[in-house]
Amino acid sequence: GRRLAHHSPLLNTYTSMPADSSFDQLLGRLEGVKTVLVCDPEGAILLCAGDASCEPRLQRLSATYSQTADHTSKLGLGKSRHMTAFCDDCAVVHASCSPIVLSLLVHAGADVAPILDALPELVESLAPLQQAVERLLSQNSRD
Repeated sequence: GRRLAHHSPLLNTYTSMPADSSFDQLLGRLEGVKTVLVCDPEGAILLCAGDASCEPRLQRLSATYSQTADHTSKLGLGKSRHMTAFCDDCAVVHASCSPIVLSLLVHAGADVAPILDALPELVESLAPLQQAVERLLSQNSRD
């Protein structure tokens, strides 16, 4: 199984981890996933699984996707739900769960279709974390 780790002081305000085990179960069924991150809009890592050596690159890409998704909606193109980038040695899949972003780094040559098919379930399983981050951001904006 995959181990989820907490890397953000943001989560220290919660007594328990809001993401449920269905997220971990879904990840376990996906072939070729090397690293998974869930980040806030600034790129702070909230959850991670997989190869830690890939985290810094994926974290930067996650923050960039968050900004790109925001700009896409401002251009009148509608809400960005997900984006896939194919690189020489990997593929990167980002899914918007505003205000958080799910990013998956996939081995080169892996079939991304099942990952794209699983995105709605993955995003749904992150709803408790998404709502907790929304509440925290709302509280911080009032302070």
